Parts: sequence; C-alpha cells; structure tokens
Amino acid sequence: MKALELSNVVVRFGALRAVDGASLSLEQGERRAVIGPNGAGKTTLFNAITGVIRPAEGRVVIQGWDGTRASPQARARRGVGRTFQITNLFPELTIAENMRVALRGLTAAKWNFWASDEAGAGRGAIAEALAAARLEGQDEVQVKHLSYGAQRQLELAMALVQKPRLLLLDEPAAGLSPVERGAVADIVRALPRDIAMVLIEHDMDLALGLVDSVTVMHEGRVLLEAAPDQIRGNAQVQEVYLGRAA
Repeated sequence: MKALELSNVVVRFGALRAVDGASLSLEQGERRAVIGPNGAGKTTLFNAITGVIRPAEGRVVIQGWDGTRASPQARARRGVGRTFQITNLFPELTIAENMRVALRGLTAAKWNFWASDEAGAGRGAIAEALAAARLEGQDEVQVKHLSYGAQRQLELAMALVQKPRLLLLDEPAAGLSPVERGAVADIVRALPRDIAMVLIEHDMDLALGLVDSVTVMHEGRVLLEAAPDQIRGNAQVQEVYLGRAA
C-alpha cells in the first residue's frame, strides 16, 4: 500500500492555479524532496495533502484512504504529521506543555489537556519524541527562552509525538545557522525508516542528502521526478531556479 497518492490535484486561488494537476506517489518508508523556486506551489501542495486547503480537483489518498475532503484533524488521526515554514508554537508554555497540546490534539479530550497527568503511554511518547528531537531534559523550559533552532526541533518533536506514518517537513532548516542546520539534518536522517517523509527545502545540498527521490515543481506543475544524483547538475532544474524555464 502506498503511503501517499496524489492524482491530478488542482488548487485554485481565483483564476490562479497554484497547484495545476500535480500527481505524486510515495512508498511507505520513502523519503521525497519537493523542490522548486518560490511560487512553484510546494507549500500549497502540502496544504492540500494535510487538509488545510481542499483541492478543487483530483484526489489525495493516504495509505489507501481517500482523504480528499477530510479535515486536517481526520488526516492527523490517520497518521499525517507536519511542520510549518514558520514555527507554530505556544511561547508562554513549557516544552512539556507544548508536547501535551500536540498529543491531546489526537484525542477526544483535546480541549481539556490540563486535566490529564499524562501518565503511561502519553508520557512515554513525549519522552521518546523529545529524545528523537534532541531536547531531552528540557521539559520545563519555556518556549520563549529557546533559540530559534531549538524551537524548530520542538516543532519536529510535536509532529513525532503523534506517531505519524507520513511526515511532511516544510523547510525545517529555514532561518537556521550552519550548525543548527546540521543538527536538524542529523535529526531527520535518524528518524525511523518506516515513516514516509516529504521534505520541502531550499538548501539543495541539504535536501538531496536526506532523501531517496526528488520531485521538481514549477508554476504549480510537477516538472520532473528523479533520484538525487540525477537532479544535481540537471539542466532543466538549473533553468527553473534561474527563472528561464519555459
């Protein structure tokens, strides 16, 4: 069973087709980069996969389940996790409290997360996700006191605590220093291989070093798909990034 199948997905904003008939197939455990210049439709495609935007046309099938019209919450319960271009955290809460918010988002008690003592599986899941994101031992630190790099790591931990089968990372290294970028890359590289992953990243060297396959988008369309080694030095990709593609 495929982790993700997109069939002729179209997203319109008025007359603009931000995603224009995109199709993509992802095996379980596969790691895929989606690259392209600004305005190529990459984040809009992510929004269509996660339910933030419902496509005007096409289908979004997640592990055999047609989620085209499903809510983001329903997709999360089906194992879809996501991070965002800009950190989406609660700065006045601690790391542990942010993690509880993420975990409670999958349960019927999500609006009453303070009532739980996070015993048992929840506490274990939080500890495991924080360790994977290299934030162990910092549970009681307020998010507003974290470096930007650590905030990016926390957002990744909040996605991991939900035990995703499909993980979408939208520019996880954006705005980070070279050292921080290397740390995030190491975290992503060490994730369990049974998690299917789709990555948007403008740092080509970083992206190609983390994935098995690459989809190149341009003007809302899938321009080509290839292995990372075939993308390096590809004339068509260079034309797109230099703004000369037809």
